[in-house]
Amino acid sequence: QQASSNEDKAASLSSSFFEVGDKVMLCDLGGGTADIACHQMDECGGMKQISSPSGGPWGSTYIDDAFLRLLTEVVSAEWMREFQLQHASQ
Repeated sequence: QQASSNEDKAASLSSSFFEVGDKVMLCDLGGGTADIACHQMDECGGMKQISSPSGGPWGSTYIDDAFLRLLTEVVSAEWMREFQLQHASQ
């Protein structure tokens, strides 16, 4: 499979850090999703994909939501509602 230009740039930069045969996990951790692909440094200094990219709905917004649930358990739902109303614009 042909690498995108961003992957080509990453391969170019990474060739000074990695040796032929080294394996690298590339993670694109966005707000709503996490996408993961595995590559291996080849003899030409590039990277070849060694597994199909995969991912799912594990982005940072899910961490934010879980943290808010935890805070609600610690300080109470009523306190959280009041705080959110007072700081809605922030």
